[in-house]
Amino acid sequence: MNRQQRKDFIAKSMDSYFDEVGRATDNDLLNYAQKITFTEDLRPGSPSSYVQNLAHKFPPFQFIMPFIRTPVNIFERFKQRTPILNHFFRSHREMMQSTDPAIRAQAIGNTALGVALYGSAVSYIMDGTVTGGGPVDPDLNKIWRQAGTQPYTIKTPSGNWVTYNRLNTMFMPFVFLTTIHENANVFIEDPSDYQDRVTAGVLAFAKAATDRTYLQGLDAVLNTASRPCKYVRSVTAFATTSIPAVTRSW
Repeated sequence: MNRQQRKDFIAKSMDSYFDEVGRATDNDLLNYAQKITFTEDLRPGSPSSYVQNLAHKFPPFQFIMPFIRTPVNIFERFKQRTPILNHFFRSHREMMQSTDPAIRAQAIGNTALGVALYGSAVSYIMDGTVTGGGPVDPDLNKIWRQAGTQPYTIKTPSGNWVTYNRLNTMFMPFVFLTTIHENANVFIEDPSDYQDRVTAGVLAFAKAATDRTYLQGLDAVLNTASRPCKYVRSVTAFATTSIPAVTRSW
């Protein structure tokens, strides 16, 4: 096949995948592309789809949550890969009950991958070679970071600490387990008080969730409400991250 024949073949193939206005014509490939980029449509009638519709109808709401569909789909993957608990979620049950063997295999694979990820996270936590988000209290967290500790890092065999925070979907178990462990076991004042440990664990889960870059707008709102004297920095962050998203919707 010479150069011209290759060009003709590529052009013909592209024509078969897209229509005259650039829309994908192969639904299977489109669905695959949307899944790997976490941009598939939200389930109609779900609370998340209601929030998305609210953002479309009321653009200023995007100051708080500029991104909705992608974060929801990322957390959906996290739920599907959480062993045992995933059986309580509708999406995983539907995949397990599907008549398509490929979909059932994907559900089983999600659980197997979750077992490996959670097992690895527990192993690193027991070795003390992984860090989470640090103390929930902002002042203590600042001191913790000033001591040289970097949040969401893991120690490599060579002794270097590297961040895993950007590997969102794969390392979600590390993000949540390490942050919960730190606050419920390491930073807790009275480890014998189980009520305080549970409370610390719940707050740590919330911190780990709002530490995601796509939820920092919501985190800024919560911080502003609890610490009004520091509202200026939060407003600046809103203006920097949210205004472009809102103006695009207008």
